[in-house]
Amino acid sequence: MRLLQAFQAFLLIFALQQGAPAISAPLAGETLSGQVVITGTVDAPNFASAELAFAFASDPTGTWFRLEAFTQPVQESALAAWDTTQISDGEYSLRLRVYSQDGSFQDFTVTGLMVRNAAVPATATPTLAPMLEPTVALPTATEPPIVVVTVGDEPQSTATPVPVSPSGPTPQPLPANPAAISVEEINFYLIRGALLALALVVVIGIFLRLRRN
Repeated sequence: MRLLQAFQAFLLIFALQQGAPAISAPLAGETLSGQVVITGTVDAPNFASAELAFAFASDPTGTWFRLEAFTQPVQESALAAWDTTQISDGEYSLRLRVYSQDGSFQDFTVTGLMVRNAAVPATATPTLAPMLEPTVALPTATEPPIVVVTVGDEPQSTATPVPVSPSGPTPQPLPANPAAISVEEINFYLIRGALLALALVVVIGIFLRLRRN
């Protein structure tokens, strides 16, 4: 790995001296995660265009995925932000290809880039939970039931006491019946009816007497 990095650094220095395209970061063999800023130089004689791409190292098809395209030369600056969380972990390569106006191109490739985003879960040491000994206090006539859980030597209450009424629910008074009639009202209506009947008999008697005359 150190030999690969030394060779990559030699190519970078040579490319910068010759004004050729180069990727200065990341370097070969580095481990990458999250957002990775790619820096370098995009330049060549008779510059026409350029593109930055990445590929899976073990892909036999040699498929490259574009990260950025350039229409102007760039001198040692940030070229792109590579979001490595969008790809699976593994070994990748970066390639900077610069095209000249005559159709030719130059490549600068960084290999051996290890993408590692998957977090390794920490192995937790199992611990034994203390034994819980539930103790139930029987209710009396004047005390509500309370459940107490004992941990170690100190009891802790885990339930809120609920008062229990020994005589059951309290009866509620029924609303007054609007159709109920009192004894006084009945007597009143009977007397009034009798008086009306007597008055009617008197009127009829007077009418008959007047008719006979």
